[in-house]
Amino acid sequence: MSKRRLPVLNSPGGAEPSEEEAGSVAAWAGVAFFCTLLTWLPLAAIVNAAVNAALDAWLPGAFTPAHTTRTALASLLVAHLAVYAVSVFAGAFVVGRFGGAAPERSVYLGVGVLVGVVLSFAGSGAVVVGVAAALLLAPLGIAAVRAGFRVGRHKRANGI
Repeated sequence: MSKRRLPVLNSPGGAEPSEEEAGSVAAWAGVAFFCTLLTWLPLAAIVNAAVNAALDAWLPGAFTPAHTTRTALASLLVAHLAVYAVSVFAGAFVVGRFGGAAPERSVYLGVGVLVGVVLSFAGSGAVVVGVAAALLLAPLGIAAVRAGFRVGRHKRANGI
């Protein structure tokens, strides 16, 4: 059994842990999954309440079952896409900042599993929701993962 040594800040090659010390891809995918989920749920609830209150003041009765306007649906869609992007960015940032040598693919895996779990609750309209997710959530998630992971790596490299 080999003895692990703690990295010394000024020693060459000691600052970055090896891939096996950084943890597995599945572990960091789990971190990305839970960070994204724990950011997404409260933000979605806040945004949902805010959009509903604003639209109810602007368009009374916009969310009644008999009368749902396109404006109401479009505003909810845009607001929730923004919440999704912020949440994915946050999950990717955490893995980039604290993940050591964790690869970027671990974040893609974690976010992909999260989207799959959310889509599994879609019910009978899963085909339509799956197509919408492929067209909306996938490109937005990829962009947010890249940005969040790179910002986290940048903060890690600069010691911020």
